[in-house]
Amino acid sequence: MRTAVVSGRIALLLALGPFLATCDDKATVLGDALAFSNEMAEAICSVFVRCGALPNREICLAKWRVDSREAQEGPTLAAKTAKGRVIYRSDIAQQCLALIRGASCRRAMLDEQALETACDDVFEGKVPDGQPCEIDEECAGQGSCIVTAVDRRSGCPRGQCVGRTLNANACQGDHHCERGQTCIAGKCGPIPGPGEACSKPNCRQSVCDAEKFVCRAPTPTGGACRHSSECDEWLASLCAHDGTCRKLVGAGQPCVGFGDCSPHLRCVGGRCQPRKAEGEICTAEDDCLVGQCRHGDIYDPNGTEPKRCLVPVTPLCDGLPAL
Repeated sequence: MRTAVVSGRIALLLALGPFLATCDDKATVLGDALAFSNEMAEAICSVFVRCGALPNREICLAKWRVDSREAQEGPTLAAKTAKGRVIYRSDIAQQCLALIRGASCRRAMLDEQALETACDDVFEGKVPDGQPCEIDEECAGQGSCIVTAVDRRSGCPRGQCVGRTLNANACQGDHHCERGQTCIAGKCGPIPGPGEACSKPNCRQSVCDAEKFVCRAPTPTGGACRHSSECDEWLASLCAHDGTCRKLVGAGQPCVGFGDCSPHLRCVGGRCQPRKAEGEICTAEDDCLVGQCRHGDIYDPNGTEPKRCLVPVTPLCDGLPAL
């Protein structure tokens, strides 16, 4: 999905102050992109809470806006929209948001292909093949920004747009196929549905049976499974250690390993416990609710300073001219 969610209203306004101050039209474009980004986060989190994957929207929004790549790139995408390198399609945005809000909690009733197709063109790239780029969303025709270097000062990527190559009769992945198709045994074709042959997980409103290689109904809670992708409750369950689909475990409840607990919790001493907040001392990456467990920029020659949950600063990559 080539959409992006900004990492927060304050960060965007600070990073893009010059654009807001110089042109009312650009401010309108930025406002539209910002409104969509915030609505996108709210829509996704409403599904996570409704389906029981997270307890409330506050925890979900905190994780989404800090940990997701889309959210981290939000200010950069908004700046490029203001420069005309990316076009924001408000009509498609509303269709995308409506589908997200109405997404089913059950895999058997979830139309992933319709959701992806609706959200794929919210931001339309205008940079032609062979021209400089910094993010995929800039590239026209669903192309990709192939990074060839990273600027040492800004930390921003430098690359060129490369168009999407379609090769229906000798595909090596879904990226060689038309949208809505999949690559199976070197050929592009419709995504298989229930009862049809399959070779990988992406069946239509079903799952690929690992033994029979046929799309079948997802496994209900309590049923036998080999992988979490087989479980019907796709957000709130997992394939547990006993080989059955189980609900994610809540705070204070018994757990066996890392994946047993809800995303805002971790398994410590056999119980699901809250993850560490930003700035708190940590020892491992999965300790943190948001950000990364690291030393940061503190000079610590003796190695005595503890690691903490810190949110990395993502650079605003906007060094290319307007179109």
